Amino acid sequence: MHTILTGEVVPIDQPGTCGHPPAWRCLDCHGKPTYCISCCEQKHQQHPLHRIEFWQSSFFQQAWLRQTGLQVHCGHGGTPCP
Repeated sequence: MHTILTGEVVPIDQPGTCGHPPAWRCLDCHGKPTYCISCCEQKHQQHPLHRIEFWQSSFFQQAWLRQTGLQVHCGHGGTPCP
């Protein structure tokens, strides 16, 4: 049981590589990495269909990439309409 619970714990008090708390996790990226909200949005610009979760004090809750601020622009080379 300890092994299962240890896999769910996010050291949110320890900053990620960017210096911000890693409260977001991608289920589809290799190794289920954790990211801060900005890094999660940035890393998924080319992977908008990946499934993510957000750390809620003691468990991961299903979330949407749009909650990170990700916007997908179809057409115009991936940029917003002029």
